[in-house]
Amino acid sequence: MKSDSRKAKRRPVHYPAWIEVEGSDLGECQLSDVSDSGARLQVPSPEKLPEVFTLRLSSMGNSRRKCRVIWRSETEVGLEFEKTKPEVRKKA
Repeated sequence: MKSDSRKAKRRPVHYPAWIEVEGSDLGECQLSDVSDSGARLQVPSPEKLPEVFTLRLSSMGNSRRKCRVIWRSETEVGLEFEKTKPEVRKKA
């Protein structure tokens, strides 16, 4: 049996999500599994998806993650969530 070398354990899910590139909505997709570091999406045309995009986890865009494509198949893409720098607050 092949061992899984992922850094974080993936959880199966079946949620709608939305792909956004430079403020434009490219359409709905299906979130298939997710971890703290990445996800797998079912998309109609993986070859048309840019290397970097924003994944909206709600239709209103309240929850979003910047993503980088790691792999592609005929119907799916594997994503890595880009790490965000912590916000630095100035002392008053």
